[in-house]
Amino acid sequence: MDLANYCVNAVLVEGRSLRAVASATGRSKSWVHRHVALYREGGDAALVPLKRGPEVAPSRTPALLEDRIVVLRKRLAEEGLDDGARTIRYHLGLDAPSLSTIHRVLVRRGFVTPPAPEATKVLLAAL
Repeated sequence: MDLANYCVNAVLVEGRSLRAVASATGRSKSWVHRHVALYREGGDAALVPLKRGPEVAPSRTPALLEDRIVVLRKRLAEEGLDDGARTIRYHLGLDAPSLSTIHRVLVRRGFVTPPAPEATKVLLAAL
């Protein structure tokens, strides 16, 4: 049980005062009162914290650009050419994002997977 539910339960079910619950939990009386009021208006669903961030990250690569990167990756692979981030960036032209952005898109879309830890150990041992 989280703190808000505990406070609401203590005030409404147990009949404890707002001040007593606030001092017992280390919260302010207004915090306890606000959560009791929220519960009275909307029930348990009103105590669930709302998401505070934006719907979509403002710095996220646009979906159309990600699709262009994926299409280029597939086309280059089918033609047997190098299909790495540098080559994709070259083919995108002037509006190309950075190499790290292209790499992140390829990782996010499942084209690049990190090596297994055992393979990394074998590679380091060979050096």
